[in-house]
Amino acid sequence: MLTASIENVSSFVQQRVQQQRVQRHFSSSSFASVHLAKQPLQQLFSTSFEDDVGGSGGGGWNLETLRSRQAELESSEFLQEKKWREADCASGVRLSLPDWVRRLDVEYPLAALGTVDGSVVLAHLETGAMLAVGARKVGPDLEPTEDLEQAMRHMYGEWDGKGTVAIAFKDDLICEANRDGGVHFWRLDASSTSLVYQGSMKALEGTLVTCLHLDDEFLWIGSSDGKVQAFPMEANLPLALQTQAELRWQFRSMVLSLSLSPDSGLGVVTTVGGTVELISLEDDERSLCTFYPPYDDDDEEVTKVHALSAVLVAHKEQDDGIVPYSIAVGGNDGSLILQPIQMDEDGELDEYRPFMGSLQRFKPRHQGAVKCLANPIPGLLISASHDGSVRIWDIDTKHCIYQFVGYNVFLGSLWTDGWRIVSDGSDTTVIVHDFEKEAGSIDGQGEEEGFA
Repeated sequence: MLTASIENVSSFVQQRVQQQRVQRHFSSSSFASVHLAKQPLQQLFSTSFEDDVGGSGGGGWNLETLRSRQAELESSEFLQEKKWREADCASGVRLSLPDWVRRLDVEYPLAALGTVDGSVVLAHLETGAMLAVGARKVGPDLEPTEDLEQAMRHMYGEWDGKGTVAIAFKDDLICEANRDGGVHFWRLDASSTSLVYQGSMKALEGTLVTCLHLDDEFLWIGSSDGKVQAFPMEANLPLALQTQAELRWQFRSMVLSLSLSPDSGLGVVTTVGGTVELISLEDDERSLCTFYPPYDDDDEEVTKVHALSAVLVAHKEQDDGIVPYSIAVGGNDGSLILQPIQMDEDGELDEYRPFMGSLQRFKPRHQGAVKCLANPIPGLLISASHDGSVRIWDIDTKHCIYQFVGYNVFLGSLWTDGWRIVSDGSDTTVIVHDFEKEAGSIDGQGEEEGFA
């Protein structure tokens, strides 16, 4: 039974949208989405810094206030890293559904979930309430051609749990992709406890969509025909009617994963052909650089070893103010590697010499495919594997600090905002590891057992 009135849900979503607009006015940093911890003071106080740095008139920030705020931010950043490294968090079940969860995306505390039967659920992770549900008549799976069957084996191996393939959620819009192809849209209906189906994108009909991501400007789509496309959110036509992407890349084989790093202006793509592609989020003419991770194809338990997931990770900021970056790549054999990339003095990728130093391996490797990767704060990496574990790694040492266990082989989604890890892979439930809460405390339905 739905446990919250739709009026409250609609009001909450509207408040959330307004809060995010204010956040976006102040910051474009993914690491600062909760506490603005990494935001430069000049940018944070840009409306009053120049006028009031020498005084306190007009209600602005004086120099003493700025120094106090800087110390506060540095203290918050230190505490954040300390809690991550010590696993100082509250862990437990925050949500339980009638159906198995296959994919999720989060705008905390709201979560959009895709299930085995193809329905879409909007839920509240603090209260455990199912707020709204959307169900459409899912068509038959795309015709099982040899290429498509091979692609699905690359994505799931022996553990294809069916249901939703990809989902993206922002403001009041939910996008989902299933086995019948295309991208389907849902919005909250303020007059009922339902998500209203908005139709599908005509440009993607008949195409298996493997990756979805929503940001302020674009809906990003990766698909089985080897394309990555970005459709503008503020175009004259609604997304469902758009036929031409503003940005597009064509790769030689199916896209397996897509990860974006707004801070660096770069994205990382993995393909069935075994490549890891680095792209610019503003220039779609070509891939900036490509590499093939070296895998051991003699592994008898894996038919073909390839990159399954990849993410651009930020190291800690150097003394000169430059943040080094590397590409972390997870294989379907459980391996995890790191390829440092070369940045110039302006913090931009050096396209002539993109790779710096030798490729490095994380140890010990997972015992199952590495499905998801994330960079919660500079210096740390999260990996989620079909061996039932979510691990926290030190990027510099390439060693696992600790892990959360108790997941299953259908783990397919992982989300973080720098203070929480939200993941599926626990049948009908959603697990949250919350580093803002004290260990041993949990709200909603949660119990702290099995996930530590």
